[in-house]
Amino acid sequence: MTGLAVADRVHQLDLVFGRTGGTGPTRLVSRRVAYPFSVADVFRLDRTSRDPASRDRATVILQSASGGLFEDEDLSLSIAAQPGAQARFATPSAAVVHGMPGGGMARQDVTLKADEDARLEYLPKPVILFPGSRLRQRIVIEAAEDATVLACDGFLMHTPRGAEGSFDWLDTSTEIRRPGGIVVARERMRVTGAAIAKGSTGLSGSFRAFGWIALIGGTHEAEAEAAVLDAIAACGEAVYAGASRLPGDCGVMVRIAARDGGALLPALEAGTRAGRQYIPRATIGSN
Repeated sequence: MTGLAVADRVHQLDLVFGRTGGTGPTRLVSRRVAYPFSVADVFRLDRTSRDPASRDRATVILQSASGGLFEDEDLSLSIAAQPGAQARFATPSAAVVHGMPGGGMARQDVTLKADEDARLEYLPKPVILFPGSRLRQRIVIEAAEDATVLACDGFLMHTPRGAEGSFDWLDTSTEIRRPGGIVVARERMRVTGAAIAKGSTGLSGSFRAFGWIALIGGTHEAEAEAAVLDAIAACGEAVYAGASRLPGDCGVMVRIAARDGGALLPALEAGTRAGRQYIPRATIGSN
């Protein structure tokens, strides 16, 4: 499925953040929430920020009633920030991708859109891949030239007590583009649990959990890149990280390999905290 096709889908979760009257506090101006998702309310978690525009950042914490992703499930999420909006999306815990004995797969498509001068954070917890699971995931990020998006994603493999084997496969892609469908960067990964479990030198080694952090439109790219890597290195966990600049000077991406999920999560949290320091102050709504 192409990025344009993802954007055209009917979403189980469709959130639009905007500023009241164009300059007031960020709020949810539109929401569509269907099973298995639930959104309780908007939280204000940045009231002590030194940036006045960030103090009314709207944070949504997504809940799920289904207990994970199951065979033949097809989920689509769309999160948009209108001009000047300051929004954060997070999940309280990792989602389990369950075993799929029928030979099918689960699908999840995510569309993120940040309009002019918007600041959007997409910070879900990594997914947990159970033995026999198959997941195809597509993430499309569209950011205006002066918007900023801080995003992360990741996965880990887990074999519950009494079970055997590893996940079947994971097929994931990430596309970053500008308005009008201009693609800036695109990557795709397809990996099997057997390949990771084998632990080949130069492929996965002893690592069993992997993730990435992207800062699109942040300030001082070289400094931000170094700060994110330093924060991950200082998190105290068994992780390995590397960074690269995205094409067109649109931002940086950091990739993380970790011993397990217990090491990956602190590394992602440390890296995103550091990256947040390089999100420029919004001009809309600032006083």
